Amino acid sequence: MFYRNNDEEIRAAIVLTPEESKHLIAKAVCGTVEIKTALTKGTIIIAGGSSNAFIVRELTGDDIDLKKYVVGKIFKGEFRSTPEEDRLKPVVIIKGQKSEITVPEALGNFTPDDVFIKGANAVDHEGNVAVLAANPKGGTVGAFWALAKARGANIICPVGLEKLVSSISDASRECGQGLFKYSTGLKIGLLPLPGAKVITEIEAFKILFDLEATHIASGGVWGSEGSVALSVKGGEAEIDEMWKEIQNIKQH
Repeated sequence: MFYRNNDEEIRAAIVLTPEESKHLIAKAVCGTVEIKTALTKGTIIIAGGSSNAFIVRELTGDDIDLKKYVVGKIFKGEFRSTPEEDRLKPVVIIKGQKSEITVPEALGNFTPDDVFIKGANAVDHEGNVAVLAANPKGGTVGAFWALAKARGANIICPVGLEKLVSSISDASRECGQGLFKYSTGLKIGLLPLPGAKVITEIEAFKILFDLEATHIASGGVWGSEGSVALSVKGGEAEIDEMWKEIQNIKQH
């Protein structure tokens, strides 16, 4: 629905389900300067994760099994992980082409032109992000994050606003696998990821359409649980272009 605020600015009120948000954010990640540069002359590593599975689809065109690209997950009301034998391995792209080299091999040659993409489980209003870890060695973050940061590579974290928390700092202090007597599912830690380029729905609208988005509500029922509502504003041509893309996303 639209209404005219003045002669130049148009607004749209939009609800995105978690899956629709992942689709939008994936398109935005692929539109960043960092990804475009790496596709030409660098390496992109796409770690496992639901949001990252959409990015794999965008970059490769492969119709991968989204459920098998997920490692840790909140599923059926519990902290869980996909059994290792059922997981798809992380995708590595070198100069625009999928490669069969392993993630450690790719990271061994990382430079500032390269990109490591890691999803997140929490984001706060200051743009800080963190990842849940059930693996006692810290999972993907423990194995690869420090190396990528040490090399000066680009770190991109796609994360939907459904995962908004009040404070990453406070939340991370309260978590740790050895701190919990009880846990619904696996016991977890929460690992902050400082220095990442965080892309939520808000950044996605800016990257893709040069529009300003404001998070105005969250939640839903009967299939729309976890949805986020946004007010998006900008020029009429940009709003019209955005609206067509949102309708395409909602039809898939």
